Amino acid sequence: MSKHTKGPWTYEPSDSNLAGAITAKTGWICDFDTDPSPENACLIAAAPELLEALERIHKHAKGFFLLNHTGIEFNQWFEQAQKAIAKAKGEA
Repeated sequence: MSKHTKGPWTYEPSDSNLAGAITAKTGWICDFDTDPSPENACLIAAAPELLEALERIHKHAKGFFLLNHTGIEFNQWFEQAQKAIAKAKGEA
């Protein structure tokens, strides 16, 4: 699953029988028979950018914060980020 279609993805509402679609520069990603909500569709469309940003933050924060910050709260956030990345890549 980690070989998802590269972003950016966009949400395109539809006036037809479908509620809308998620598309990328390379084409169609998915469509909706019923719209869960425009907010959910926008979140889905943002997924590639969110994953990329989280991976970058996770990578760079690991060395910096583990050396300079040993708080439990940070460790919980770091673990949460690891789990979210694994889930997004189909590894969880």
